[in-house]
Amino acid sequence: MNFFLSKNRMNWMIMLLLCSIHFISTAQISISLTKLNAEFKSAQQCYQVELTNQGKKDLTLAGQNYRLYYNSETAMLSESSIKTMLPSQYTSMNLVQHHFDVDASGFGVLPYDAHLGFINLATDLNLSSSGGVAIQAGKKIAVVSMCFDVVDGKTPEFTWAQDQLTHTYATAFVELAMYDDNRLKKATIAEYRISQNKNTQTQEANVFDLKYFPNPFTDKLNITFNESLSSDAILSIKDIFGNEIAKNKIAKGSIDYILEGQNLPNGALLIEIKTIEGQISVMKAIKIE
Repeated sequence: MNFFLSKNRMNWMIMLLLCSIHFISTAQISISLTKLNAEFKSAQQCYQVELTNQGKKDLTLAGQNYRLYYNSETAMLSESSIKTMLPSQYTSMNLVQHHFDVDASGFGVLPYDAHLGFINLATDLNLSSSGGVAIQAGKKIAVVSMCFDVVDGKTPEFTWAQDQLTHTYATAFVELAMYDDNRLKKATIAEYRISQNKNTQTQEANVFDLKYFPNPFTDKLNITFNESLSSDAILSIKDIFGNEIAKNKIAKGSIDYILEGQNLPNGALLIEIKTIEGQISVMKAIKIE
């Protein structure tokens, strides 16, 4: 079920997707949402989106689309605070969508999906521009800043929208375009980061597909992988507050796995499977009597 699909498709996004079919990008970019405020308990906390070129050659940015989920029970985006940090050859960062306090319980994998907030920010190169911004290998740039009104003493919770991790909410995710030899390509996102209060949370970009049934389940949950696991994996089960309940090992080469549910508590469970190679998939299942 898709909650946040945009009705209007941007021309640059269509071009990006078409080009990505024919060309394989070697650019590796990490995306970070980094807290700016030094004061932890301020009523308003500000962040900026940063891009780091992790590849071995310089790259030139084109259009960009950033999608971010947040816990709107403890924080609220101040729409007027959004500031473009890219130079004038780009259009101003546009707030395409902002939804908050959406009840998506039972559909997603986030512990705050009963108070889900969603942000969609986008920018493109002006048609009259002579070219985009170049990011040197190993260097980073700031793209946009924004602030949130925060409940006293609370730390905002964020999750980047990415394929296989948040696909139950929507089918559109973070997308970056780049120019290479005057051809528009889709940049490869190496990792996603959330940095605040001296802590950094890294969201893996290397995800894999699976199916699981039945959901809700009682005594057994059947999990089937799109292809056999390329390495050993760890299956971690958490409650909706992030507390780990159980942990199991899945052997390399497995194409399916049966999760025994007799000793699991009833209610919503977050199930993460992560291979030694770093591939990850997260699902939400409901255990019932």
